[in-house]
Amino acid sequence: MIIFFENTLAGAPLNKYSHKFVDKRFGEIVIGKGPHKLKKIKNIYGKGFFSKYNDQLCYFNEELNQYLDFFIGPDDSIEGILVSYKSPGAECKRAVTHKKGGFCSEKGICLGTSYSKLMKIYGKPHKVKRTKEEVQVEYHTDYKQDPQVSLAYDSSYKFKHGKLFELMVWDGE
Repeated sequence: MIIFFENTLAGAPLNKYSHKFVDKRFGEIVIGKGPHKLKKIKNIYGKGFFSKYNDQLCYFNEELNQYLDFFIGPDDSIEGILVSYKSPGAECKRAVTHKKGGFCSEKGICLGTSYSKLMKIYGKPHKVKRTKEEVQVEYHTDYKQDPQVSLAYDSSYKFKHGKLFELMVWDGE
């Protein structure tokens, strides 16, 4: 059960140093600097597939046709995450995870989430881009504005027909 607090962040009052759109936890994995090593990801999702430069580790959920792509920092921290219906690379489809369910943020944002639900949970975005087919919204803060953030926090959400089809969260350089 997920409980949302209108003017709080995880039960703590919102202030100029905490933003309700900062959402860095996906399951047991927290994006950003810290003790989140590759071993933990592999224990949860399986072996996965590493990119050519060993800076991305991706997974495919056959049941939901979803891709999960981790951006790995030089110290094995998780700098970012991409969740999409589109493959980040052909090899990723072979990296099937047997973990059940979709890839969702701690605040319940998953592929298929409606635009109105994202606005209700995160509030007004910093940037909105519209095309004939898609709407993309973006949020930003940094460590000077928010102690929850390691360096610079950015998140991007792409919608088609009012439903989320790609999300990216980044807490790194």
